[in-house]
Amino acid sequence: VKRASLEKRFFGEGIAFYHNDENQPRIIQITWREQTGFIYDADTFEVVHEFEYDTSTSEGWGITYHPEWKEFVVSDGSSNLMFWDRDTLVEKRRVEVWLPFADEEGRVMTPPKKAKT
Repeated sequence: VKRASLEKRFFGEGIAFYHNDENQPRIIQITWREQTGFIYDADTFEVVHEFEYDTSTSEGWGITYHPEWKEFVVSDGSSNLMFWDRDTLVEKRRVEVWLPFADEEGRVMTPPKKAKT
């Protein structure tokens, strides 16, 4: 079992395995409240890149990788999913997700529309 330790000031949250544009195995990790991420060499667990990021809650919760789109899908605990470009880590788009719920009669309800500001 391999292991990489974080400095005590970081709380590690989501990680995902992927291959970069040179087909090298990598692991990306985001932190909970520190808005810092790390990319590791998946063979040695050495940090090859450290980066800062921002989300709608200023937190990082989960991350996964979509190989066909070459994008990371990032959760911050809100109703938003952010899609980051694999190579630049720039947010390409954001999608709001929600689960429909039913009222007392079993009719499917949707969340109220947000007022435009």
